[in-house]
Amino acid sequence: MVSIPITFLSSQKRLVQGYKTDAGWDIPLPQETRFPAHSYTVVPLDFSVNIPKKYFGMLTARSSIYKYNLSCNTGIIDSGFLGVVSAVIFNHDKKDSIVEKGTRLVQLIILPAEQVTWLIKPSVEALDVGGSLRGDGGFGSTGV
Repeated sequence: MVSIPITFLSSQKRLVQGYKTDAGWDIPLPQETRFPAHSYTVVPLDFSVNIPKKYFGMLTARSSIYKYNLSCNTGIIDSGFLGVVSAVIFNHDKKDSIVEKGTRLVQLIILPAEQVTWLIKPSVEALDVGGSLRGDGGFGSTGV
């Protein structure tokens, strides 16, 4: 288990874990929020965290966000970032949407961050040292 310091900047003083086995911690909206039609809104979530080295936070939508015709761009919170965590939310509706304080639209997941060393190769062919079945097959290469 990892202990992570957290500071709440409003009266909203908790993240919610639905079940002890859930990967994510739900984040209640700290205030009623208006989402303009067909627009992105940056929503400060009124907390800061100090994620330890070798970990990162992934801020992503909860599955129930669709009920509001909203979506959340996934965001990465690197260790060392001490600012206010914010979510970028898009309203797909033709009209503005107002969501009440305490509604849980997004969640925070803490994951290990593997340290990487890049091995520069002279060509794409040089990358395939183990006989890849996929090769350079990209979008739709395995069928629809």
